[in-house]
Amino acid sequence: RSSTRPIGRAERTILTLFRCLAILGILVFIARPVLRWSRIIEERNTILVLLDDSRSMGIRDAHSGDDQPIQTRMERLRGILMENEVTLDRLRLVQDVQIANFDTELRYTGTSDLKAGGRYTALAQAVHNAWAQAVQTGRRVTGVLLLSDGGENFSAINPLTAADELAHAGVALWAVGMGSELPIGRASCRERVSECV
Repeated sequence: RSSTRPIGRAERTILTLFRCLAILGILVFIARPVLRWSRIIEERNTILVLLDDSRSMGIRDAHSGDDQPIQTRMERLRGILMENEVTLDRLRLVQDVQIANFDTELRYTGTSDLKAGGRYTALAQAVHNAWAQAVQTGRRVTGVLLLSDGGENFSAINPLTAADELAHAGVALWAVGMGSELPIGRASCRERVSECV
């Protein structure tokens, strides 16, 4: 004689369902499933464009002999930027282009703020700082484009040290020289040395 009450059909179905769920839970636990979440982040390379904004960029250089009007170094720099505006826009489609001005300090104020007013030129320091700041913010720098008259009179580091630093990091450095070694006013002196001494 049974001492338990008979189980109805609905209760039997529920108990069977619980048994199946328990077995399924044990199988899942044994299999140790792993949930993987993938996220693809496209990292763009960065090119740094450094523009010399020191006072020496306001110098007018001796005429080169072509039909171009005599310009200051800064006017020539602005002309180069305008001539290559389309190229820079194309480059921006595939890479981040960061433009900075420098004299003794590095400023990301754009090309409209160029005044050729800085008293000194920290060329090597600008190259080093621009690269270091970009790396600190997680950017992958592929190249540094430097437009300057090449004057260096303020950096705490040697220009060759800054260039070597970039080379060791696999970063290209392109330098575009502005101006000549013969500013206006000295051209006639060079031809007539005795009158100018």
